[in-house]
Amino acid sequence: MKHPVAIVVGAGFGLIGVGLLLGRRRAATRASSSPEASIYQFVGDPSTMKPWGMNQADVLRAVKDGGAEFEFVPLPGAPGVYVTRDAVKIGGVRVPVTARTTQAVADFLGVSPTTALVEDMIHEAAGARVEPPTAHPDIMLSDEAVRGFSASIDKQVQQAGYGNVSGIISSVGKSWVLDNAELNVAGRAVNYGLIRADGPYESVTRRFKLWQQPGWRHNPDHWDYSQTLRLCRVDPGVSLPSIGKLQVTRLWT
Repeated sequence: MKHPVAIVVGAGFGLIGVGLLLGRRRAATRASSSPEASIYQFVGDPSTMKPWGMNQADVLRAVKDGGAEFEFVPLPGAPGVYVTRDAVKIGGVRVPVTARTTQAVADFLGVSPTTALVEDMIHEAAGARVEPPTAHPDIMLSDEAVRGFSASIDKQVQQAGYGNVSGIISSVGKSWVLDNAELNVAGRAVNYGLIRADGPYESVTRRFKLWQQPGWRHNPDHWDYSQTLRLCRVDPGVSLPSIGKLQVTRLWT
């Protein structure tokens, strides 16, 4: 299946206060107000921050200890390619992750991060499509945002009558993706997603609207409530679907 190439805007818009669906209450945990800080660049030590009861090391530990909830299912239209049915959960919550954690989990499991094209294919093939909620920048790193985001998605899946049956749930947030842009922006990772009807940009296949085209503004330690963990596995000899020939195998260079 051939997909047209979309124009990629590398501005990395993250979240810009699209909506206030999770409320405006200020959280105790917030990004620093120093000149180096912004809602787009993680500031602080991801190993010590636990706004939702876990830090990034805890996420990796849960995967290694078998405490993470995920399963791989075939990706329709891509023989030999498998994706996690949903974003990875721990304790029933879709955990937010950094690119560093995503790569570490992929390495441990012997699988791969996704690509922007894979994310579009997931959304296209989904039996249940959800519209991820957005949060005000003031609460992006809070327990309120993380748990509210995941609960909203669960509610939409249930309302769709999808329950816990086997199948694919659509793109639920933003993913860290493999992208050749990494070759030109050393030390940055590329994220993609937040597919919503009110998105101002086109997806890479031009089939969906979204808020985050492939963007490389973030370093490998950025995270926010909507930066979810989605993974991909391919059979031997099968290439990971991508727009153009993929020249990278890791999330940053």
